[in-house]
Amino acid sequence: MREAVASAGAAFPLITIHCERIDKRACHVGRMLLTDQRAVTILYISPQAEWKEAESYSLKDVTLLEFGGVYEGLLARMAEKLP
Repeated sequence: MREAVASAGAAFPLITIHCERIDKRACHVGRMLLTDQRAVTILYISPQAEWKEAESYSLKDVTLLEFGGVYEGLLARMAEKLP
């Protein structure tokens, strides 16, 4: 998963992380800041395309990784430049 997150984060402006075992209804969209053997840190972006705080997620909790989709693309285009 670390390699997939790192590759997607390098190639796309936004990625979406799902941790379905923790909350089936939630997803976390943002710009990948860093990843290591245990976690990924993203700069969270709100549904209103506003940059929020950075959050880290354990890679063992990540059940689905999405990138390059229409939603991520629209948010990336609507968002202001990175802070």
